[in-house]
Amino acid sequence: MITFLKIVAGCIVAILLLIGVAFYFIRHFLRDCLLDDPSGTPLVIHLNEDIDPKWLNNSSAANIRTELISLGFKQGLSYTCPEIPELNTLSLFHGDYTALIYDTPDGNYCEIAFLGKDETEFTYSNQPYATLLEQRPGTKTVYLESATPTELYTQIKIECQEIQAIQLNDETFRGAVESSYKKDIIYTNANGGISRDQFQIIADRMNKKIKPEKLNEAFQEHKLAELQNWNDAANDQYFESLKDDEDESTWDFQYFIVPTVCDRLALLNYLSDYGVVDEEKVESLNDTFTDVDHGHDIFNRLNEGLSPDLRATSICPIEFPVEGKLYRIPY
Repeated sequence: MITFLKIVAGCIVAILLLIGVAFYFIRHFLRDCLLDDPSGTPLVIHLNEDIDPKWLNNSSAANIRTELISLGFKQGLSYTCPEIPELNTLSLFHGDYTALIYDTPDGNYCEIAFLGKDETEFTYSNQPYATLLEQRPGTKTVYLESATPTELYTQIKIECQEIQAIQLNDETFRGAVESSYKKDIIYTNANGGISRDQFQIIADRMNKKIKPEKLNEAFQEHKLAELQNWNDAANDQYFESLKDDEDESTWDFQYFIVPTVCDRLALLNYLSDYGVVDEEKVESLNDTFTDVDHGHDIFNRLNEGLSPDLRATSICPIEFPVEGKLYRIPY
């Protein structure tokens, strides 16, 4: 099996300001699902300096870099991302603007980004999937097909000429990217993660003929892994917060989250792992709760039906990686 990009949108994920990899997260995830090997979208990313970026020697990347330097950009650092091993990135800076060159299995792309002091974020990109997902409020990403770096730079200057900028450099770039990614993850998760419609768009842009039932299966695998990812992160945060206050009784329970907004069928499958739902009744319950929108409403109704000795109890609210509540239930 060929492993594709392990990226968001993710990716993942919503549109990222400075590192437009949301499409690649989802594209990787979709392909993994179709190969029965799903994996979750990273909830955080980290950029590590690439001391020996050989990919910059290929002609496409070299031409983009040469053109950006001719526009006045000064080369910054190159980065790898452990959560996205197939992606390489080079940063360049020129006054109020930051340029990025991406090296991906699909080719090399360029983006020009701008951060406003009013917390607005703008990106002009020639990456084909830059505008695929819903954009976080305060951000704007514009895709210009086959645009040169000069054309991207010209257009974003027109867009941002009246806005006061936050200028980035090698010292601040990494933190800005990692922070922007987390904001996008929070926004996307607050809306229930990747939607079925977005999943369909991704499949269409892959130019793959995928049977509807297979796509639905892949989508549900994605949503279930998404929930499990959220659950792992919330559990880690909770137990980290306990530290020395943890006692032996803690381990008499299973801990799990219930998001406020999530996919109904995935939630039911997820809850079956904790004994809240009989696995054989998941499909019928999905029909029963057709008109119920919130995860808490579904969970509360199911939990009330359990014997009092077996019911889950609420531990605390959670905000990251998704809004919801943490529960515990006896083993």
